[in-house]
Amino acid sequence: MMGAIQNGLRVLRGDIVPLLVLQFLVTMITGVCGSLAYLIDDGGPYLTAALTALIASPFELGTAFVYLRTVRSGSVNFEHLLAVPGRYGSIVFASVLIMAIGSGATAMMIVPGMLFYCTTRFVPFLLLEDELGGAQAIIESIKLSRSCFWQLLGICSLGLVGLFLVALLARYIGIASAIGIVPIFVWWHLSIASLYHAIVRPPSGWALEDLEEHDRIASNEGKEDDVEVTP
Repeated sequence: MMGAIQNGLRVLRGDIVPLLVLQFLVTMITGVCGSLAYLIDDGGPYLTAALTALIASPFELGTAFVYLRTVRSGSVNFEHLLAVPGRYGSIVFASVLIMAIGSGATAMMIVPGMLFYCTTRFVPFLLLEDELGGAQAIIESIKLSRSCFWQLLGICSLGLVGLFLVALLARYIGIASAIGIVPIFVWWHLSIASLYHAIVRPPSGWALEDLEEHDRIASNEGKEDDVEVTP
């Protein structure tokens, strides 16, 4: 867990301005969706869920994908957001499933809802990188999380504690919410992206090499394996 957290902080320090700007915009979009639901339907749950699934979630999942590519390449590239339109249907479907199952689990008890939340943190990567379907991405994320569940739980718990502290400070210093929440979200997502990268690209550990170089080497190795050596 500490490796993922430390790497998340390292990446955040390296590209702090564009990462904060990106997260701030996504946070604003999410906030606008909530405000619209409140103005139109007095905060009705169905309209809130619809706006979240149709508008906010695609931006949030696309941003998570940008974080993953930033962890791998060491630089921020907003062009990765262009992967969202082609996967929009699967993203919306996965978001609806996560909200429905998560709400049901939380309604029964808080702990099942928290556990389900943790085990679906890899869904954005599986949707946009592996191009899995919505339901399949959720299932695969749960499977992958089994090998690193306690690390995921630790990262999510630390993130929630950080958000709670910022919210507590906001009671006394209003601007603290705007200043503190955005960096915490960025670090949170970068840490999860670092953990995912370490899982799906063994045995090179964090392997923070350029993504294109990694793929080029893997492609060349595959070609070499196909060559038949004759005496």
